[in-house]
Amino acid sequence: MDDNDKILKEYISSKSDYNVPYSFTEKVIAGIESEKRRRAEITENLQVISVFIVAAVLLILSFNYLNVNYFKISFDEIKFTGESDFIKNSLIKVKTLLLDKKAVTWYIIAFNTALLIVLQQLLQGKYLSKKMKH
Repeated sequence: MDDNDKILKEYISSKSDYNVPYSFTEKVIAGIESEKRRRAEITENLQVISVFIVAAVLLILSFNYLNVNYFKISFDEIKFTGESDFIKNSLIKVKTLLLDKKAVTWYIIAFNTALLIVLQQLLQGKYLSKKMKH
């Protein structure tokens, strides 16, 4: 609740019930609580959107990095009709990149990262389920 909501809640709570219509206080407090929940949902949605945008930008940058440093694909080489050596050359580049000795280290790092993410999601799910029960 922000300061104005707290002031309004204190003001309404301090008044006796005979000065306000029946269930007015409950309706106002319920309205304040629903607004609080709505603001929390908006904040959470904005956080999710910002994380998604950052992840998308990082993914695009990593694809660009791989293209510039390893694949060197230009749109002029791509032909969708007729015979093209573009696909053959691209597959050879992917094969050499994936079978490189340095790539094995990255596979191990990627596997460990994926494992940590899965464990974090499982633990978070158990924590939230325990929190909901209480």
